[in-house]
Amino acid sequence: MLPRILLQRKLSMQLKTGWKWASLSTYYDSQSGMHVPVHHDNEVSAILSTDDWSQENMDTLANIGLLGIVGPNHHLSSSDRSQSPLDACRNENFSSLEFFLRTSSQAVIDVDVDIPKNVTLLFPYDENATEEISTQISTCVEQSIAATAIVCQDKEGEDSMLIANGVAQILDDTGGGKYVFVVGTRGKYANDILELCEELSYLDLAGPTMKSRLVVDLSANTNEECEDAAEECLMMGVNKFVIDEDRLNWLGHFVQNQGKSITFRID
Repeated sequence: MLPRILLQRKLSMQLKTGWKWASLSTYYDSQSGMHVPVHHDNEVSAILSTDDWSQENMDTLANIGLLGIVGPNHHLSSSDRSQSPLDACRNENFSSLEFFLRTSSQAVIDVDVDIPKNVTLLFPYDENATEEISTQISTCVEQSIAATAIVCQDKEGEDSMLIANGVAQILDDTGGGKYVFVVGTRGKYANDILELCEELSYLDLAGPTMKSRLVVDLSANTNEECEDAAEECLMMGVNKFVIDEDRLNWLGHFVQNQGKSITFRID
């Protein structure tokens, strides 16, 4: 049997002739026994970072081809009857969007909360709270509560290899981790991002490849830092980025200038 990477490459070459990339989008992963998505590194998607989850703003964002929206922290408690980001997620007009809700390593997942299928919960990686994170993600997976993602940040003094190995252990133990978000620190942003993405990409997990799960967050940094990080990550084959609304057009034009296509509309 062909190794997993060669099998994917062979299928990808076959798909280039006669069909759009999206017409056949999975391959068989012998390690997990599942059909998993083919990673199209020439097609770049955007996730918008915004705290404005109003009806008016969602109406605009739902029609420009975004992969999704990442928003504010949410407590995920069934007793919380206040205005919630989940209200926007439940709106059928926004069913094309994937909503990413931030939570914490200390959050308690309430199994009675009705979470729409287009919601992914973001759990920040903490090397001192891996058991708590694993428990939370396991609950989401076993109870079919929501898709999950881990947010990694290469902090000062932390080893990227150890972070990657810790993330891999959680994903192996839980079967979760639809996405892995990568965030750098100001001042040495591109180097942080690149190093952490490289270490994560080396991991061989059951199911979708790690590279297909990677999402690089460019939303909180300077234009120069974003440009350096985006260029390096595109060369690596990363194809999903978080960006703020003011720089969505910049990201689209930047990606196109690198010879790649975008799945979202720009001005």
